[in-house]
Amino acid sequence: MNTFLLDVMDFHELPTWKEARVLALTLHRSSKSFPDRERSGDLAKRIQESCLSLLTTLVMTFDSSKAGVGRDAQRKAKESVEQLEQLVQQAKADGLLTTPESRQLDLEFQIIKKSIHV
Repeated sequence: MNTFLLDVMDFHELPTWKEARVLALTLHRSSKSFPDRERSGDLAKRIQESCLSLLTTLVMTFDSSKAGVGRDAQRKAKESVEQLEQLVQQAKADGLLTTPESRQLDLEFQIIKKSIHV
């Protein structure tokens, strides 16, 4: 079953939205604990902006699927996930995320990517 384009009335019911929201909240909370140089720097800001972009893209994808143009929107969702994942990998490499956070984020990425067939 394609959980990405379920026939639901509200995007809040979409399993992918729920998982992405958990991911975004976890990343936003984690980026607040980055050292001052990173928190005020580019990486934390880029992660936060990318989280917002992913959530916005998922809403647009949901609306587009209702209008019958889901494939292009799904591609954009895939790109948003990949961009955010690259930023998270950079934060991991820089030692800015703890092991439990990293594991949780990896799990959320797997769920989201599976649901949009990345």
